[in-house]
Amino acid sequence: MRKKRKINHQELLGVYPNFPAIIHGEASLSYNFSIIKLQQIIIQGLYKLNGFSELCSLSMPNQLGMCDGKLGFEVGLANSLFFDFFSATQKSLLTDKLNSGEPFSLLDFLVIVTYHYLDEGKTKPLKFDYFLLRFLFSRGRFKLQTFHERGSQRIAVQELIEHILAVINQEAKQLGLNSFHVEYIRAV
Repeated sequence: MRKKRKINHQELLGVYPNFPAIIHGEASLSYNFSIIKLQQIIIQGLYKLNGFSELCSLSMPNQLGMCDGKLGFEVGLANSLFFDFFSATQKSLLTDKLNSGEPFSLLDFLVIVTYHYLDEGKTKPLKFDYFLLRFLFSRGRFKLQTFHERGSQRIAVQELIEHILAVINQEAKQLGLNSFHVEYIRAV
């Protein structure tokens, strides 16, 4: 009789085994510092993105023109078949692994883009967009793959990729590191 292998949830932290094979967008970038430093930058950038919101113009269903609104972000970290809110605890678990000298080969996140419009001083929600992100790492290069899970797609896949990369780039600059070199960004 074969023994069942006990699942080590630490091994699955940051990994979503059901990530789709078909992707809606991809970016390839090169960098010239350590992979651990790169992953720390990505983790910190996505942690800061969590809960971030900004004013924007939104199109409304059944209404001509644009209205004032708010665009926001909520980030989840893959934990096997689920995504956990990317909290300080989750960030600490990832950082501890990196501090032990073990870089990740990939990291999966869920990004929920929230939309709210302003109506007579009150904010009202619109349908949100759900995106899966996968970071694939190799020496000197990384890829960001994106899959639009569901939603009205008020933000285009390429716009989301560019926004994520800008957040990560800002983290690198704050640490005095060079920007990433974007090799390509593709989206369908």
